[in-house]
Amino acid sequence: MSPLQRNGAWAFVAVVVAVLLVRGWLPPYDDAFFFVRFARNLFEHGGFAWNVADGPVYGNTSQLFQVLVAGVHGLVGPYTVAATRLLLAGCLVGSVWALRASPPAVLLMASPVALATVVSGMETAVALLLGALFLAELARPTGARRGVVVAWAVLLTLARPDAALLVVVTLAWDRRWPALAATLLCIGLGVIGLWWAYGTPVPLSFLTKSGIGSVYDETFLSLSQRAKQRHVALFLWVVLPWLRWHPRLVPAALFVGYHVLGNVDVMGLHGRFYAPVLPWIAMAAAARPAPAADRRVWAGLAVWAAVGVALVGFEVVPVDRGWEIGRISPITYAAYAVAVAVVMAPRRSEGVVVPLAAAVVAAGVVIAHPRVPEAPQRDNVYAWRLDKQVTSFRGLRRLARCLGTDAHVMHSEIGVPGMILRDGTVTDLGGLMSPPLALGQATVGEVCQQQQPDAIFLPHRNYVRLNELLKDSGCLEGYARVVRRSSSPLHVRRDRLRDYHCGERR
Repeated sequence: MSPLQRNGAWAFVAVVVAVLLVRGWLPPYDDAFFFVRFARNLFEHGGFAWNVADGPVYGNTSQLFQVLVAGVHGLVGPYTVAATRLLLAGCLVGSVWALRASPPAVLLMASPVALATVVSGMETAVALLLGALFLAELARPTGARRGVVVAWAVLLTLARPDAALLVVVTLAWDRRWPALAATLLCIGLGVIGLWWAYGTPVPLSFLTKSGIGSVYDETFLSLSQRAKQRHVALFLWVVLPWLRWHPRLVPAALFVGYHVLGNVDVMGLHGRFYAPVLPWIAMAAAARPAPAADRRVWAGLAVWAAVGVALVGFEVVPVDRGWEIGRISPITYAAYAVAVAVVMAPRRSEGVVVPLAAAVVAAGVVIAHPRVPEAPQRDNVYAWRLDKQVTSFRGLRRLARCLGTDAHVMHSEIGVPGMILRDGTVTDLGGLMSPPLALGQATVGEVCQQQQPDAIFLPHRNYVRLNELLKDSGCLEGYARVVRRSSSPLHVRRDRLRDYHCGERR
């Protein structure tokens, strides 16, 4: 790596640090708490289980990230969320270094799509690092080492199973047949091993998000489609300035097409489903740099920026509304657009171009989210912060205090309950952690009648059909509603009502 490239890499480190300082207070995505609960159950009960009594379940898609979070939890205990963010930040920085800090790599990893991976609590940044290492090995000047290529390919697939499409197409296009055969063999053995361990060959989330045995009804799918359009628009706008024809774009296009056409967009915030292709796009752009800035380049940038203004103005892309962690400020979009223009400007001072662009992004992050940095917090603090932002968990605080953290509840949004009811049973009405529901072996009404939990949060109001099935089953007849306004109204079993109202004056 040249001194100029190192300057760009260190400038990117400053961007990531800025994100951690002003966005580190946010709770992660609700799904990120899944990994923490699995890690906690591993150390306290000896298995990767969602509910200890149910045994191991193939709920988390990313088995590699599950292992990594477990390792983090073993080191820091109740500060797993905060420490995991440091791990994710390191992965994002590592991806830039692996791609030799080319201008496209720095800017793509400093985009709203990639920077969100630092605070999301999900596995995306790990996938970005492994994808960058995989491509870097293939581009090694002295020749790629087959064993290393296969290792990165397999690890990437363990981090994001859908990334198997990326590595398989890439190796096939490059005609690396021995490496491809070894990769497919390892992936196949991995599938068999996970099938043996969990009882299902693929994650339950894959089944639900692919529409196989899905609990999603027409209303939910319609809402998901609208979310997908917003996330696709965000992703395409971010990558458009860096699209240069190169064979590396073929697997990237197939991967994006798979998610656009064949996946239900649930928790796809910031276009994270498409993010793993960013190293492929960066590699393609670095191999075929844009022509020197002239009128055509400036005209293209002007049109691209105008499209961005329209997308933000008409809220076609995520803006600063709704769930806190899902917001993207117009200032963030503007900073990214200016940074792209800086990199594509005439190169009078090559040594400061990328650092200057990174400084623009960092300034945009700080201006868009002015906040005094805070010390790392315990995992439960982040869970309660998410509880305050939505109505889905109203009544959970009292339930945990009065019925205890070993209570049994049903909910379709299980991350926060899974964190707060650390010793309890949390039945997932959405099927991600419930094989009978995901595989179509039982209905929510049948599960409810069988389990008779202490409390039931009705499925989120977006699950229209699930709510109808639960109400029609008659299971709620033994329960009383205790929360007035909520997107998931809480019902407590009647024989536990007195316990739920502990501390109230009579």
